[in-house]
Amino acid sequence: MYQDKRRSCPRDSLLAPILISETMDGDYLNATMLNQSRSGMYLVTPQPLDCESGLYVNMLQSVENHIYRGFYGRVKWCRELKRSNDIEDHFGVGIHFVIKSHQYFGGIGCMAEYCCDICGVKMPFQKLIKTREFVLECSSCHASLERYPEGSLKASINNYLMGNIL
Repeated sequence: MYQDKRRSCPRDSLLAPILISETMDGDYLNATMLNQSRSGMYLVTPQPLDCESGLYVNMLQSVENHIYRGFYGRVKWCRELKRSNDIEDHFGVGIHFVIKSHQYFGGIGCMAEYCCDICGVKMPFQKLIKTREFVLECSSCHASLERYPEGSLKASINNYLMGNIL
């Protein structure tokens, strides 16, 4: 079991270019993702962002085992970084995911392959089942979850799949 008291999930170091915007149809800025987990992301950006503001994030390239292309989250903190010769960006930002999407936000493009949010198997979008909680499930995972009776356990599982970890 993961034991870091500061975070609900372990972080994976992934250096990747991203686009960020405070509005879905707004002007996107270039930024860099440095790490992420199931519940959030750390990125660096050229300008400060307001705490608790919403932030749209689009991945610019496919990262191995990274099935999501778009994210919407809340800025939890923003700190000025000391200038470095190898980093142009000057502010570190921590965000907590509210929505994870298989598609890009703001009409930037869409992903050709889709994945089950539970097991990660790739398949055509038409074969995935979209639940009312906006979770994409393969038929096998959907059937397994349907066997659970309605109640707090099933609600907790759905919250977890939507990214509401805590």
